[in-house]
Amino acid sequence: MNSSIQQILVHADATIRTGVRMDIALKLAQKHGASVHALYAATPSEFAALDIGTGTVNAELAKIQNVDEERRYRARALFYVSVAKNGIEASWDLLTQGLLVDSFARQ
Repeated sequence: MNSSIQQILVHADATIRTGVRMDIALKLAQKHGASVHALYAATPSEFAALDIGTGTVNAELAKIQNVDEERRYRARALFYVSVAKNGIEASWDLLTQGLLVDSFARQ
């Protein structure tokens, strides 16, 4: 099939909606012969990487980082469940250090 849809970018987060978005994207990709790429992009991990220098602030940032890690893990698990359920390949990426342009350029 000759289609103008070649790539589908899916926003991945820790909500169940990631699985829904992936299911829809994978079905569209199969229909149009497109590739699917999931991108997890969240700010908390960026803040947690900063060294503010005060123990209280750094402790709070560490908590934020832990929550963000849990959310990334959940988002990635939802991604893999959807890929396995649909039997179609897709790729996963994590946006780090604000490199949004680079992540899109790789596509």
